[in-house]
Amino acid sequence: MHVVLFLALLLCSYGYERVSFPIELSKKEAVTEYTEGKAPHILRILVIGDENDNLALQDWCKADPQRALHTDKSWWKRTTFSASKKYLTEYMKPYGKRRKSWEVRLCESLGATAYVDGLVSEKMSSRKGGTPVLIASMMNKFGVKTAPPFNKPVATLSGLDGKEAANFSARESWTVGTLFQEANAPCLRLLCDAMGGLPDVVLVHSMHQDLSHPPNYKSDSFVRDWEKNTTELLHTVKAAFPTSAAFYTRSGNKFAIQDIEGHWNTNDNLNHMKLMNERLAIVSKPEGYHVIDFAAITDPSWYADKMRPSFEENVEYMNLLVKLGGNRVRSRQKLDLKSTFERAGLTAKQKKRARLTRRKESPKAKGKE
Repeated sequence: MHVVLFLALLLCSYGYERVSFPIELSKKEAVTEYTEGKAPHILRILVIGDENDNLALQDWCKADPQRALHTDKSWWKRTTFSASKKYLTEYMKPYGKRRKSWEVRLCESLGATAYVDGLVSEKMSSRKGGTPVLIASMMNKFGVKTAPPFNKPVATLSGLDGKEAANFSARESWTVGTLFQEANAPCLRLLCDAMGGLPDVVLVHSMHQDLSHPPNYKSDSFVRDWEKNTTELLHTVKAAFPTSAAFYTRSGNKFAIQDIEGHWNTNDNLNHMKLMNERLAIVSKPEGYHVIDFAAITDPSWYADKMRPSFEENVEYMNLLVKLGGNRVRSRQKLDLKSTFERAGLTAKQKKRARLTRRKESPKAKGKE
């Protein structure tokens, strides 16, 4: 009891807000349609990933001049679709010590959905009836790690700095779900607030972050432990957003080997990642997640720094997520609409049957008999 109280006081002392699951927005925070016109439903996508996911979102946003990129450091433009119309930086003010680990991004695409055949093949303007697309991303630098140290793991992949890591190291071990909620729930909520609604599509990925906390490379138990913890992570994220229409995860992207001590992209890590990619579909399917094969898109020979996919590959990846997620959202909407009509039809039949029953039981009807 004393330990729990101590941890709660410790988190509060650093300005952390306790956010429970499922995440909810108030009526004042939620926006149902584009305020500047009668646009169709806004497609909201939330990415909880690693540095490559953040870079992919940035590249996707730069690929179209009708898209606006917001970061935790930018003051050039307020959020368009949120109820409060604040700068993304303003949302981060209560979490000054956390912004370095979350590294939030938000891209507002007024040019709407991009349809994919390899790369972008067609774009629709929102003025012509396209769907505005919002993609928000944050980094879960804990991955599925459950015990300290949580500090920066290796030279070639960013992690938590020492001060931030110390805030979560007072506890010797965590469950994946509890740590994810304590560390990331406030950020998830503020991103939903900035998008003006809960996400329709959620993507979760932590494979690179998991490998960056160097495991015992000779131990066969590493991938088994990763499977167990990843299952819990996927389950936790789904509990946070139970109303979302589609959930995705992705395979780890290929990278070029650079066997330098203290670096991330080693031969051992590549072998582990190949096995993790093979197991990902088995882990994710029972949890209701679909796998995007990012490894099939990426080619390390294109990489400028041996680790990160090219601009074109990142744009293809984000376009694929928008296309697949958008299709599933539309399918869900059709099913919901069909169900509504069926319920309405059933209600009409029930009312008609009730009227007939009342007529038969009325005194006049009985008198005629």
